[in-house]
Amino acid sequence: MPDEIEKFAFDTLLEEKIEELVVEYDIKSIVETGTWIGGTARAFAGMVENVYTIEVRPDFYSQAQQILAPLPNVKQFLGKTQAILPVILPLVAHPTLYYLDAHTWGAPGTAVFDELEIIAEHDPSPILVIHDFQVPGHPELKFDVYDGKPNCFERIEPGLRKIQTPWRHFFNSEAVGCRVGVLFVVPQKV
Repeated sequence: MPDEIEKFAFDTLLEEKIEELVVEYDIKSIVETGTWIGGTARAFAGMVENVYTIEVRPDFYSQAQQILAPLPNVKQFLGKTQAILPVILPLVAHPTLYYLDAHTWGAPGTAVFDELEIIAEHDPSPILVIHDFQVPGHPELKFDVYDGKPNCFERIEPGLRKIQTPWRHFFNSEAVGCRVGVLFVVPQKV
């Protein structure tokens, strides 16, 4: 298996930030929505004890199986995140980092709204990393558009308000590789 398979949209700065969060919050598990071909999940396997990754497209799921099969700490799921998250989240060891990178592949709407609601129901103190996000003041960073509107903070803030533990958020201000915007939501430290 090639070592240079795409991970984190080729963004080494994002990978470094996630490694920092894993250490800072003593992360035990990572839940990834949107496996694609498994490069990011494979990187996560070297960071934490348990990785759960969900992919809706059978072709991507099959490709990722080849990369992820040798990794005993990665559990791979095929289906919609809205159906799988409620089943697996009660089994996930905490603290947990959620890497939300699912795409709708041409369907209207976005899974992130449902994902946030499900996560808030099962985890009072999630660490969230939301990929393909509009970063204020950084138009050079790419972001997804759903239903004609950007994937932005104002759209997901109502879902974030359901998180029980006080939290803070911040964005990446630079990126390499595909140059994608990212939102981070972490519990406030006392």
